[in-house]
Amino acid sequence: MAIVASIKRITHLVGYSFRETAVALDAFGLRMAGNNVADFNFCRQRNMMPLYDKKPEAAASVFVDSSADVIGDVTLAQGASVWPGVVIRGDAAAVSIGENSNVQDDTVINSWGSKNESPVTVGNNVTIGNRLEIDLALRGDQVMVLSLEGAAVSLMRPSSG
Repeated sequence: MAIVASIKRITHLVGYSFRETAVALDAFGLRMAGNNVADFNFCRQRNMMPLYDKKPEAAASVFVDSSADVIGDVTLAQGASVWPGVVIRGDAAAVSIGENSNVQDDTVINSWGSKNESPVTVGNNVTIGNRLEIDLALRGDQVMVLSLEGAAVSLMRPSSG
C-alpha cells in the first residue's frame, strides 16, 4: 500500500513540474516576442494579491488555501481561515475577517454590493458556509451563515448549554 501511495505522489509531483515548466516557458516565449502580458502583477501563483495600492494583510496564524484568492484591501485576523475556491475582494471598500472566523469553499465576499461603499466586516468566531455571496457586514460574533435550499441566507447563533 505504501508503494502505491509513493507512486501516486511521484506522479503528482512530475505532473506538477511539467505544468509549471510549461507556464514558465510560455511566459518566456511571450517576453521574447515582445509581449509583456507575462509581467502583469495579477499572477495565478499568488493567492494574496494587491489591487493597485491596496494590499491584503494577514496575521501569522491565518490559513489561506492555495486555490483561494484574497485581493485588495482585505484584513484577516488571528486564526482566520479561507478554504478552497474562496474569493475575497476588497476592491470598492475594505473587507475584514475577524478572529477564528472561517470562510468555506467557493464563497465570494466582495465590497461592491455594500451600501455607500461601506466596509464589509465579518465578526469573530463566524462560520460562513459553502457557496455563498456576502457583500454586507456580519458584525455579530459567534454566528453561522448558511444557505438554505440554495436561496435564503440564515444567521444563527449556537445554542448555549
